[in-house]
Amino acid sequence: MKRNVVSASLAIPVSLLVATLVCGCHRGAGANACGPKHEVSIALVNMPNTLDWSRSNPDSWPNYPVMHAIMRGLTTLDERGQPVPDLAERWDVELTKDKPPRQIYTFHLRKGVTWSDGKTPLTAQDFLVGWRRALEGNGYGDLDDLVGYDEVEAAQKARPRDQARLDQAISKVALEAVDANTFRVTIKSPRTYFLSRVALVYNYFPDPSADLAKKSEDEIDRYFNEPTGGKPLTLGAFHVASWDHLGSVHLVPSAGTADGIDKLSLTKQESKIQYDRCDVAFYALDDASLLRTPPPQMQRQPLMSTYWLGMKVQSAALPLALRHAISHAIDREAAVKGLVPSVRPAFGLLPPEVPGAITADDPLAKGLPIYDAARARAEVEKSGYKGQILKLLVASGTSFMPEVGIADSIRHQLEAVGIHVQIVTTAELSHDVNLTGPDGEPLYPLYLKRIGADFAHPQTFFTMFEPGGHDATGWEHLDGGKAMARFEALLTRGAAETDLEKMKETYTEAQRMLLDEFAVIVPIYHPDRYFLRRPWLTGLTFSPFNFLSFRTMRVQPVVAAP
Repeated sequence: MKRNVVSASLAIPVSLLVATLVCGCHRGAGANACGPKHEVSIALVNMPNTLDWSRSNPDSWPNYPVMHAIMRGLTTLDERGQPVPDLAERWDVELTKDKPPRQIYTFHLRKGVTWSDGKTPLTAQDFLVGWRRALEGNGYGDLDDLVGYDEVEAAQKARPRDQARLDQAISKVALEAVDANTFRVTIKSPRTYFLSRVALVYNYFPDPSADLAKKSEDEIDRYFNEPTGGKPLTLGAFHVASWDHLGSVHLVPSAGTADGIDKLSLTKQESKIQYDRCDVAFYALDDASLLRTPPPQMQRQPLMSTYWLGMKVQSAALPLALRHAISHAIDREAAVKGLVPSVRPAFGLLPPEVPGAITADDPLAKGLPIYDAARARAEVEKSGYKGQILKLLVASGTSFMPEVGIADSIRHQLEAVGIHVQIVTTAELSHDVNLTGPDGEPLYPLYLKRIGADFAHPQTFFTMFEPGGHDATGWEHLDGGKAMARFEALLTRGAAETDLEKMKETYTEAQRMLLDEFAVIVPIYHPDRYFLRRPWLTGLTFSPFNFLSFRTMRVQPVVAAP
């Protein structure tokens, strides 16, 4: 564990992903050095640890760029973030007569689709094999909507591991290859977000089942992670040429994709100097210190994401009244202003682009916490706070978010209402946030964390706060678990709701529980991604979900001015 105490404003943010697109230029090449090139590289801070999308943990962010470059799912997302057909040309949805009803999706696969060898057809069996392999591997947790998943989870957690029990549980999950072109799935209850989840989470992608048949586990591992001879077969805009496991994954375009690109490489990140000397065509500004003086031609992509302050609700140092004081003491815009070029202060947990989000002037927003220093001081007095120092844990490192700078702004704002805070930075926030002292009390009653959407639906923001989520607040134990039961009932109702206004009402009530009734979190702001891109490179950007999008990437010739 690496922790440091901070008492002054520092800008040392943390990063999950840095992406730089490097063109095949050479220094000293003159004016043409910045012109169109047909061999490009994307530099990542962390390289992938596997190319096997069915066995990769969806929380392993370094794997997402290559997975999305080489694979596709049953659905994809349009420019509004809504699911549309992809490998499935259409689907039917029906409800069972169970109480509560289950939901059956029957996907009709697009005919004529072949894997990257141009001859192996895509079949329903490929999805059956792929999803079952994901249930057996690290990605099983992301398939939790499936009927039969609970038995798989129980078998996964059993110790000692019982492979026969796990195999039997997986075989009973409600997945069916009806025929070569029809794949049927039954989920536990209506989920309006299910088609969106299928689009982006790579554990829902198919596997080349014909190639994997009769291979041992070791042979399958080599098939994916020692690419050769056009294998593994893929379905995306690119397929894998080679992977040296040290710093480069080399991709080549699939037929009919990536116009103007002959080769695409994923390589280890260097620095912004690559862009400055025309060695790079796309550079993501993932070091927030670079944003204090924004470079010319910088572009911005708003994210469906929220940065928030978490409070350990069972900490003796944080009674409800003091949590309410903190909720009203923070001026969200002022906490970030001056640290990034543009600030989108967060009123609620949901970013405004997410269907079902509310704004401060919405009648449903009445009572949700807003900045009110006078009320914050009154709540501090009501809480019986005696001036003890509260430790605020924040991630250190390099990031597109100025995390320590924001923490210092929050510290000053809390000091202004009489709450004393000490900032502690760590390189291992996910671990350290759960640390307790000898008395069982949390070492860090306050901490900062980000949540990003996996799809354009409110549900993706709330699952973190359900049992087994990674919110770390401990709020699931409040009121003997009754609060959590009420919260989960709201999420179940919201997930099934097709009327937008009713959906908004339901999820607003869930937000009210987190932000006001139990004062579990304080939303701070909605982050953006900033980047530089050459004019001749089109279609490569960050999606609102913080993924690099390769599918429409093209190199366009630059026409000289007359």
